[in-house]
Amino acid sequence: MSYLPLIARIESLPPLPESVLKIEALFIEGEPNIDDIVKLIEADPSLTADILAKVNAPFYGFSKILISILQAVTLFGSKPNSFYCSLFEYK
Repeated sequence: MSYLPLIARIESLPPLPESVLKIEALFIEGEPNIDDIVKLIEADPSLTADILAKVNAPFYGFSKILISILQAVTLFGSKPNSFYCSLFEYK
C-alpha cells in the first residue's frame, strides 16, 4: 500500500502549539531540566489534561492515579516527552 497519493493530497498541516515548540527548543539546546519541561507542559491546560489522561490509561496499569505532570515526566523520563507532547497534542 502506497501512502504517496494520500501525502500528495495534503495541502497543509496545522502549526504546532507554542508550548510544543518551546519544549522542542529545550531539547535542541541540550539536556533539558525536568522542571523546565514540567512548567511548559503545565502552562498548556489542553496538553496537561491530555497527557494525564493518557498516562492514567489502564494500559500502563499503575496502582495509583497520576495527578501531576511532574509524576508523568519522572516516571516516563524526560527524553521522550518532546515526542509525546507532539503526539498528545494532535489526536
